[in-house]
Amino acid sequence: MHSSNESPLSEFKLIIKAFEIIDEGIMITDNKKKILMVNKGFEIITGYTQSEIIGKDPKIISSGWHDRTFYQSMWKSVFQNNSWKGEIKDRRKNGEIYVQLLYIYAVKDEQDKLTNFIGIYNDITEKYDAQNRINILTHTDNLTNLPNRNSLMIKLANAIKLAKHNNLKLGLMLFDMDNFKKINDSAGHKVGDILLIQVVEKIKPSIDKIGTMARLGADTFAIVFEKLKQIQDMVSFAQQILEIFEQPFIIENQEYYVSASIGLCFYPEDSQTAEEMVQYADVAMNRAKDLGKNRYELYTHAQSQRIRENIIIENSLRKAIQNNQLLIYYQPQVDINAGIITGCEALLRWNQPEKGFTPPDIFIPIAEESGLINSIEEWLLGETAKLIKQWKDRGFNLLMSVNISNHRFKISDFVEKTRDIIESKQAKCEWFELELTERIIMDHKDVINKLDQLKKLGFQLALDDFGTGYSSLAYLKKFNIDKLKIDKSFIQDLPDDAQSRDIVRAIVSLADSLNMVSIAEGAETKEQLDFLSALNCKAYQGYYYSKPVPVDEFEKLLQ
Repeated sequence: MHSSNESPLSEFKLIIKAFEIIDEGIMITDNKKKILMVNKGFEIITGYTQSEIIGKDPKIISSGWHDRTFYQSMWKSVFQNNSWKGEIKDRRKNGEIYVQLLYIYAVKDEQDKLTNFIGIYNDITEKYDAQNRINILTHTDNLTNLPNRNSLMIKLANAIKLAKHNNLKLGLMLFDMDNFKKINDSAGHKVGDILLIQVVEKIKPSIDKIGTMARLGADTFAIVFEKLKQIQDMVSFAQQILEIFEQPFIIENQEYYVSASIGLCFYPEDSQTAEEMVQYADVAMNRAKDLGKNRYELYTHAQSQRIRENIIIENSLRKAIQNNQLLIYYQPQVDINAGIITGCEALLRWNQPEKGFTPPDIFIPIAEESGLINSIEEWLLGETAKLIKQWKDRGFNLLMSVNISNHRFKISDFVEKTRDIIESKQAKCEWFELELTERIIMDHKDVINKLDQLKKLGFQLALDDFGTGYSSLAYLKKFNIDKLKIDKSFIQDLPDDAQSRDIVRAIVSLADSLNMVSIAEGAETKEQLDFLSALNCKAYQGYYYSKPVPVDEFEKLLQ
């Protein structure tokens, strides 16, 4: 009963009130499936506010999980029966996939003309049967519905037992998608997830009768080949997978290209346990990546031996950093015409108490791969900054040349950190030359911006090992480079080798035309020096003048 001064809510207002407060999500669209309104329940379930979703198509919350056949069947039911009910996986605004019980109703006017659709959403993610959820989490990948790593290990162990009992071969293939992270980061996780699903859809049907496909995590997949007749069968399938990746993946009318790196390992030739097979296939897959990606590699025990050796070197290198076992040697850079030292290149050396000197071409790649190169290069920069300050105070007018790794250059605050280290030692940026490789300047989108920032601070910039990489001349003229360093592989055969003569002549001419200084690396003979001088090459470094030496010996050269 209502008091005399209260009036009951109108029927329309009651409906609106119920629409607002009901827990279930409600969406109303027009007859062309454009969203007209949603309630608070829908906003809570999906994470989208009404203002964000009005006018959009309901597929904005689609997860990409269901194929076209699923949606065709759903809408066929709506149009034929005026309704549909079923479980569906959609995606919240934050990217999370959730499960809901969805009701769709077709609304018609008095003339039986379709006017609207109403969708009612019940989030049942948490209502799944507990044991079923545990089983899915334990054995199945949630995105692709493939067996996960746990399930693969069980499958592989059982397959090995069967193969051993019946004297059969067994194969394991691991592959992951090259540059998947770039697509995932630039296009978003939704596109990345759809891409993974499409990969499974293209590959899985062709292996269902001969093996089992599993997702190990991120963009890494495994295929177990049971009752393998010969190794070539799996090699042929690896080639088929590479061909599949040659075609673009089309997502929301956009083409995406990815390739695959594949590793293969076999029972009983390579391994005896499931753990070993996964480990060895992974080793072969990483070897494929190291050799340029978009290829397959068969496992060999030499690969594992190399990895074990690298781990030992990495552990020793960590201790070397802590125990000050790293040294800096200096190689003079000499003006060809004047014959005087104009600068030096600071080179890392590692002297182990038990083993002596470890070559840089062994420990520096491991330092880069492990990330240790960041702290090593910062230490080197600080030490050379202290030294160049001392030399300047003593009247030596030199340029200190320091190599910069690809790993460190790509750090977002690389320019600022480099400046701060130098200035903290009371040194100046214009006393330094930073040596960059062709790989660095071709790999980074913001390279021109970083080079410009470095030039504004006063740094000289040199392109190291020029001629061995893949620089585009069109790009080269855009880079703010001061010096081209001609790789020693072209210098060592001068002046006798005609091809080397032509290459060096072309590089010196290129440097002149771009107003860059040319410097030859690895000059060891007077004949080489005479040839370089005749070409008007400006400077050189090499054993003809001096090998890299400790600081005290370098200072004797200066005096």
